[in-house]
Amino acid sequence: MGKPVEVTPVVLAYLKEAVKTKKPYTEMAQHLGFCVDTVKRILHREGLVEFEGLVEFKGIEVKGIED
Repeated sequence: MGKPVEVTPVVLAYLKEAVKTKKPYTEMAQHLGFCVDTVKRILHREGLVEFEGLVEFKGIEVKGIED
């Protein structure tokens, strides 16, 4: 498991501007010192970008699977 990443207001401000100016995710990741997947997770969680095909599993009840 990776180390926790602190998302500060400065990081959020950078990401908002980067999305607005359509910077590549690799450039955002390199600038912040995060991997691309982490940047994408933060962008999605903060509602800055919506990725096609991404499925949220929070609150979904799975039926037919027994422990």
